[in-house]
Amino acid sequence: MNEFIFFLQISLLVLTISWFLRLGPEALIGLSAFLSICANLFVLKQIEILGWNCTCSDSFAIAVLLITNVLQRRFGSFIATNGIIISFVAMMIFTMISQLHLWYRPSSFDTNHPHFFALLQPHPRILLASLIAFLVSQCLELRLTMWFQKFSKKISWKSQAFLSISLSQAIDTMLFTILGLYQVVTNLTSVFLVSYSLKSISLFIFTFLLGRLMPLFTKKT
Repeated sequence: MNEFIFFLQISLLVLTISWFLRLGPEALIGLSAFLSICANLFVLKQIEILGWNCTCSDSFAIAVLLITNVLQRRFGSFIATNGIIISFVAMMIFTMISQLHLWYRPSSFDTNHPHFFALLQPHPRILLASLIAFLVSQCLELRLTMWFQKFSKKISWKSQAFLSISLSQAIDTMLFTILGLYQVVTNLTSVFLVSYSLKSISLFIFTFLLGRLMPLFTKKT
């Protein structure tokens, strides 16, 4: 059941990215910021897919990197860089707003504060690790996409996207595992391999579906 929901989630994200591409770079940047916040919020829920224990945020992380890749290819490095900055700032603002939300003293009739606290009060180390991994991986993805555009024009877009995002996600996963989970879990290597394997599967599905759908949503000139 989780596998079907996982595929459905990726399909929905691909459709959304393709549609927002038709709306323009501003829409894609807004979507990137929104999905970045979702990734940091949904990472708290653990699930099992293909017998692996993982979180619900892997597909969102891949989607954000794909948006950066599309922004760079369709609209240039200036727009793509703005997308990275706006997404990072949105994550920071959401973090501050969520903490202010928790500072409100609940009334005697309130029953939701414990649930908000569980969701919005992540460990500071986990949050910092997530922000650092996001910024490094996004900047690396931008550089790799620019390099592929310049030196590997004979390679198809889907292959270039798969290679650049695979490398970016390897760094992202490694940084988050070391910075956020060192001395928290017993086997960092196992956590890294499971997380990266699932992200690679997600990326393969993303690039396959997006490569098919993007031409349908791209404006003809």
